[in-house]
Amino acid sequence: MTFQRRSRLTLKMQSTGITVRAVSETMESKCSCHNNCRFNESLIDFNKSIELESGNPVIFSNRGLVNRKLENFEAAIIDYTNELTYSSNQNMKALNNRAYCFAKLGKYEQAITDYTRVLNIDPNNIHALHNRGISHERLA
Repeated sequence: MTFQRRSRLTLKMQSTGITVRAVSETMESKCSCHNNCRFNESLIDFNKSIELESGNPVIFSNRGLVNRKLENFEAAIIDYTNELTYSSNQNMKALNNRAYCFAKLGKYEQAITDYTRVLNIDPNNIHALHNRGISHERLA
C-alpha cells in the first residue's frame, strides 16, 4: 500500500466518522498477515533450496533475512552463521546481520564481538560503530 493511497483512504474514512486509528490497525493487521504468509512461503522455498544446495551462502543469507523479519532471531543467527561458514568469515553483511539479531535477543556481548569483527575489516563502518555503541550502552 502506498502512502498516497493510504492518505486518500484516511481522508475518506474521516468524513464517514469511522475511527481512523481502528481502520489503520485493521489495515496493518491484514498487511502483516499477508506479509507473514509470504515470508512463510519464502521459508518453504529456501528450505527446499538448502536441501538441494546446502553450501550456498546466498540462500542462508536470504533465509536469515526472512527469519529476521519474522523476528525468529535464533533461526536467523543460525542462518547467518551458516552464511559465514560457506562464504568468508570476513563477510561484513553477515556479521552485521548476526550482530543485530544477537542484540535483539539481549545478547549484547555476542553482538559487540560481531560488530568489532566488522570494524576490524572496515574501521569506518558507521552501522557497526553506531550499533556497537548501543550494545555497550545496553550492557551498562
